Amino acid sequence: MEQSSFSLQTRQAVHGLIGNEKFSVPQQILNLAADLAVEQLEQNLASAYIHFVIISTMSNGNVVMEKLQQVLEDKVAETFLEKLYVDVSEFPSSADVQQEIARWMKLQFGDSSLLKSYVQEELSSKRYMVILHDADGKLDLREVGIPKTKFPGMFIYVTGAPYSRHDIRVNMDLEIRTEDHLLSWELFCRNAGRELVHSSSDILNLAMGIVEECRGHLFAILLMASSLKDVKEVKMWELALDKLRSHNCIIPHEIDEKNPPATQGMKHDVLISDWSSSGYDGEQILKGLMNSSVLLGNVEKKLILPEETYDILKLLDSSGMSQMYIIQAGIGLTEPPKVEKWHGAVEIHLMDNNLCELPESPDCPGLQKLFLQGNTDLTMIPTSFFDHMPFLVVLDLSYTSIQSLPSSIFKLAALREFLLRGCELFMELPSVIGQLKKLEKLNLEGTQITRLPIEVGELINLKSLTVSFYEYDVGYGMEGMQSISIIPPSVISNLQQLNELSIDVSPDDRRWGNQVEIIIREICGLEYLKTLKLFIPEVQLLKLGEEKYVSWISTSLVVGHHMKRIISRVPPEVEAKFKRWDKSLKFVNGMNGTDEIKMVLEHAKAFFLDREMTITTFSEFGLQNFKTLEFCLLAECNKFIPYLTEETLIKTINGRLFLPSLRKVFLLYLPELVGIFNGVRIGSRLEKIGVYDCPKLESLSNLELSSKSLKVIKGEKKWWEALQWRESQWGQGGCPDNLNSIFSPINEELDVMTQLQEDDHV
Repeated sequence: MEQSSFSLQTRQAVHGLIGNEKFSVPQQILNLAADLAVEQLEQNLASAYIHFVIISTMSNGNVVMEKLQQVLEDKVAETFLEKLYVDVSEFPSSADVQQEIARWMKLQFGDSSLLKSYVQEELSSKRYMVILHDADGKLDLREVGIPKTKFPGMFIYVTGAPYSRHDIRVNMDLEIRTEDHLLSWELFCRNAGRELVHSSSDILNLAMGIVEECRGHLFAILLMASSLKDVKEVKMWELALDKLRSHNCIIPHEIDEKNPPATQGMKHDVLISDWSSSGYDGEQILKGLMNSSVLLGNVEKKLILPEETYDILKLLDSSGMSQMYIIQAGIGLTEPPKVEKWHGAVEIHLMDNNLCELPESPDCPGLQKLFLQGNTDLTMIPTSFFDHMPFLVVLDLSYTSIQSLPSSIFKLAALREFLLRGCELFMELPSVIGQLKKLEKLNLEGTQITRLPIEVGELINLKSLTVSFYEYDVGYGMEGMQSISIIPPSVISNLQQLNELSIDVSPDDRRWGNQVEIIIREICGLEYLKTLKLFIPEVQLLKLGEEKYVSWISTSLVVGHHMKRIISRVPPEVEAKFKRWDKSLKFVNGMNGTDEIKMVLEHAKAFFLDREMTITTFSEFGLQNFKTLEFCLLAECNKFIPYLTEETLIKTINGRLFLPSLRKVFLLYLPELVGIFNGVRIGSRLEKIGVYDCPKLESLSNLELSSKSLKVIKGEKKWWEALQWRESQWGQGGCPDNLNSIFSPINEELDVMTQLQEDDHV
């Protein structure tokens, strides 16, 4: 049987059921999962939209690679210019992998620092296929040379290491997980009876044969498993497998008059028209049903419904599983669907409605994902609401008005993702959170909690933790609160699987200052951590992570005496965009400590110097530390000039471009600023300049504006018109036409920062 797109979606929907400790997954099924994963890739080889593919394996990475090479042997020659297989384990570093790719492309390179751009350019121009097998996940994909924009070829990354999307940092087009393809086996065992399937080697082997024959077709899996439930005779299992292997679904069975009209032979256009009138893509639905053999065409070019498909549909309908997906998002619902509809659902999408109540205790034996976010009128969840959801994997309660969690939620033993983002009335995370042992992602951003319970340290499978803490003001009757830890000792160090960590605290919360050093030391002991967002009040504390800044792929650090009560003129929306950069550093109200800042700045892509009253020049941070910087925001720095030292000028004149990677710069509220870069030539990548309220910036240098990539200059109209265009640099014509054409005036009656962030694609 063909694997249908519907069955793939269903496998992903119930992802996470595997992991039974008593019964391990047989090697034959692991090989089947590898087969199905490669088939999934094969179906997308000709797609014009798939260029970068991640294949995440378990212990069967070598099997996947073998099957991949078999499949690609003939097909690649038809579509791609050449293909390259690279076993990353044979190379000591990412740079060596990059050089191997370059040698294969026959690139001539002398300066190794430019090798990445050469590889990117070559991949962007030709239809190559590159397959990397990185079993241990040690490769830094950013350094290999994958183009940042769409490219004509295909890049396939096969890895057996745990990772998150934040690790990859490239535009992933398709993610294939071999673990997802184990769903067929899990579904069969659960419906036939796990104890029965493993009761003897004969039945186990026959069960594996049946699942292999079904090839990921979940309708067939359900039908076969249900028919063999409680059947202990081996001969009956042999008969079932024999019938399945000999079954010819191409020849339609005679349909009786009780079957629906489609089985009698319905024209294509009638079905398409019917679906389209209901708001669906009729042609796409029909294509999917025919590709998966749910519908067949007969000799008269009419559509028929095979008897076996009809039997499966009847089976599903009779067991209450016909509505596997309930999708009623953003349609203004004030009441949830009737409770009987919840029974057979695999996924329920009720987000962004006006729900104010939920069913008391819905029976959801197969529910995997429940999305309730955005129901701001929802203030309470019934006590027994989660009693009958044993396989729930994903739960999203973000942006609701709940104040507490029902006790039944801690029965969700299979739960892996729990999101409470933006629940502004939620004030306390119960200690029983430690019972959710399989939890991998916990998001508490924007809640009103004041501390984490120590039991969070028991969530040893946690890979992503996002939390923000509400400041308790000890001056309002909360005596002793300052001595209570925001995060109890050893909680962070216990979470050794953490890949992403974000801790947001009020800068005025004195409790954080009391324990931040301990927290940083625990963070530095996390082996798999790749993404970190943190507020560090004392710049000297940066030394604690000196050896980690290179290994962390994404960091967003706020450093300095950031006082919440001092209102910044830079709105939160702009800061949020700033923090989206892979590695961002905000230095605010700093007092000395430039040596520590240099350590982080050397690896930063975005730098925000905010309300700094002592720094006057870029030179204080060291010229060499700006080479990776792509985004620079300077705001409310009263002494910033930014004259460069004589040493910096000499180095620049001798051929070292200042800010070689810079793409965007914003200069805001700088009363002493007299030149953007002191008249020095910067890198050729600069695309956008934004200037506001810099009264002493009276002229611009032709070297400062020499970037051929420059597309936008934003500023006040009166400032632009008053600029002096020195004849020695610009000639007698004043402002060049090409600069006038890219200048975009700011309307001071509207929000200034919003306008500065316009054209954000630039």
